[in-house]
Amino acid sequence: MRIESALLSLIHLFSLIFFIGTGCMALSAAVSSPLRGQVEGLIRWAEGLLEPKTLAIIGVLFFSYGVILFVLLLLGYRKSFLRVSLKGPKVLIDRSIIQEYVSNYFKTLLPNENPPLEIIFHPKQKLEILTKLPESTDKEVLLKRIENELGVLLARKLGYKEEFILTLHEA
Repeated sequence: MRIESALLSLIHLFSLIFFIGTGCMALSAAVSSPLRGQVEGLIRWAEGLLEPKTLAIIGVLFFSYGVILFVLLLLGYRKSFLRVSLKGPKVLIDRSIIQEYVSNYFKTLLPNENPPLEIIFHPKQKLEILTKLPESTDKEVLLKRIENELGVLLARKLGYKEEFILTLHEA
């Protein structure tokens, strides 16, 4: 999992816990008089924090949280393209095209398996393919075969002749 995805998931988890907890507390206070008294005491305590310095700190925290969430959202959903130099002009290849070729390759290589697959473009147009390795195969032979065949496939179909990173996790 990419760091942007993990951080975005963590921030969404904190948001979820905050809003669900606040909602549960408000619903509980609506039906319980002792809890309603506790909420009123909490509100009176919070009114004491309404100094400009405290409000500025809270404002900066909430604003920063929103900006980080927005940036991570943009990073997670941006389109990524791989730039390949051919004999003619350069060509941009969408991630989904590479995903389809590699997915079809793994379907023919391992017909009984359906490994999860992720394509990542690193800086300087470095391609990384992440997937899981089945347990019951000879790993060294399989790795050599994937390295050779996938390299040829990417070169022939897409014109990608650079090195690529193949990250295999054991299932």
